[in-house]
Amino acid sequence: MPTHSDGYLLSRNFNASSRLTAQHLLIRRRTESLLDSRIAIGRTRDPEHPFVIADIGCGNGIWTIELSQSSNCQIVGLDSSSDLFPPDDIWPHNCTFDTFDVLAPVERKYVGEFDIINIRLLAGGLS
Repeated sequence: MPTHSDGYLLSRNFNASSRLTAQHLLIRRRTESLLDSRIAIGRTRDPEHPFVIADIGCGNGIWTIELSQSSNCQIVGLDSSSDLFPPDDIWPHNCTFDTFDVLAPVERKYVGEFDIINIRLLAGGLS
C-alpha cells in the first residue's frame, strides 16, 4: 500500500478514482440526499455572501460536483493532491477545487470561510 508524504495511504490513479466513484454510488443508493435533509443550505448570516460548503478529502470530486449541480451554493473541493481533480473546464460555475493538507494547520484563507464542511471516507485513507 503506497504511503505519500502527505500521509495518504491509497493510490491516486484511475483505479482509485473508480473506487471513489463506486463508493459514492453505493452511498447514494442508501441515502436520500447528499447532505442530511435537516441541514438548511442556502441561508447565510450575510446576504451579500454566498453559502459556502467545503468538501475535505474530495478525491475525484464526484460528491463536490454532484452537490454543486443540485444547489446554488458555492462548493469548494479540497484534497491533499490535485491528481484526481476533474479537468477545470468541466467544473460547474459554483464549484472550485484546491489543494489542502488536512494534517497541517488550516491556511488563513480558509478560516471562517465555510458554512458546512463535508468530510466523508477520509479517516480510512490517512496514516
